[in-house]
Amino acid sequence: MSRLNTFVPPRPNPVVMTVMTYINRFLIVGGLPGLKHLRPRPLTRITEVNLPAEDLKKLRTLVSTEKTAVFITPNHPEFFTDWMLDKYLLSLTAPHAASWATHTIVNGMGGAAQWFWLANNLIAQIPRVAETAKFHSIKVAARGDGVLLHPEGSVGWHSNYVSQLFPGAVDMALRVQELHPEVEASYVAPVIWKIVFTTDVADGLLTEYRYICRQLKIVPQRELNPAQAVHHLYEELLARDEAMIQMLVNRADSVSERLPQYLSEAVAELAELVFSTEIGAALYRSARKWQQSNQNTDRIKARKVQLLLASIERWQKFAEFALGSNVLTQEEIAEHQKRLRAELCTRGLRNTLNKFVPIAVGPRHAFIRVLEPLQMPKPTEHQSRLEKTALVDELTLALRARLQTGLDDLNAELSGCFISYTNLFL
Repeated sequence: MSRLNTFVPPRPNPVVMTVMTYINRFLIVGGLPGLKHLRPRPLTRITEVNLPAEDLKKLRTLVSTEKTAVFITPNHPEFFTDWMLDKYLLSLTAPHAASWATHTIVNGMGGAAQWFWLANNLIAQIPRVAETAKFHSIKVAARGDGVLLHPEGSVGWHSNYVSQLFPGAVDMALRVQELHPEVEASYVAPVIWKIVFTTDVADGLLTEYRYICRQLKIVPQRELNPAQAVHHLYEELLARDEAMIQMLVNRADSVSERLPQYLSEAVAELAELVFSTEIGAALYRSARKWQQSNQNTDRIKARKVQLLLASIERWQKFAEFALGSNVLTQEEIAEHQKRLRAELCTRGLRNTLNKFVPIAVGPRHAFIRVLEPLQMPKPTEHQSRLEKTALVDELTLALRARLQTGLDDLNAELSGCFISYTNLFL
């Protein structure tokens, strides 16, 4: 526990970073030339990376410009593949850049793993004590090496939707010139990546569906297409959650029709269980504290609070990105399955390995685009804390808008590549 929550500065090792670059390039992303379509395939199943020369030049020039600090901010749709694509991009544009990762990865896997991650220049993001990591990042950016972090925070498994951003990247980019006056310009450089299956993977998606059904004790249905299969999973899970709070429903109604009522009643029951009159995030914080304080004295009630919190969080996230289109692509279906498997299928070595290294059901191509950077305004004297906070919020919203617009443009560019099904959630 002391290692997990103790910040240790990265110790970049050029030999380790170079070896990891080649392992990543040939075994994880891309594959061995001439052999990439044979077994063993690249671990991410990504056989090609599409990164236009002008995008590559744009980021490389930005990072290499003297007296310039750069914070690189990709979207974050997928776990494991995230760092591997980041590593691929940095090896071509900013080989000395530092990257942020959660403390459970950097510090939580033992001493040998911690040495490996620190040697690869990873910065541990430790909840509630992030200032040390921020100061280190600002120093790295100020000397011109660049820093990469995902402003969405944790993986959402939604490659078409950029969720609400955390302000850390913008905040650090604004503070660089305050702490290092020699820096003449500071930028946030948004990057988007999208991964597309290269073939019809319906059989693989249905195999994954049946596996999840077995794990969750759901009876799989026959003669379904992938969209019907993932809809069946969510319908069964919603029915279980509705039964947990003894909610009367009409199963003929769609998920989108039933979901608002379920969330309203679930939140009300949670507040009643923990004797709280708070709403929103304050209620959830109070509920977590209540659950931790009472898990040894009232286990049944504490378990229900835990299940309600997990359910509310899952369905609130789902509503943000699953109900916005009349169709579901096979990539979105795969993301739904990976999200459910990571959250709910947790027993056994196979599921543990899949949580850390989820394997795609078919071969894929990755498309990376470097968007126009946001230049941070220079610090002004006598700026109040309230004004600084407002500026951070404004620039964070601008960053999210730029990421989402870039992602929408890329999806439009790739529109002919997608195999789609009717979205039954609506």
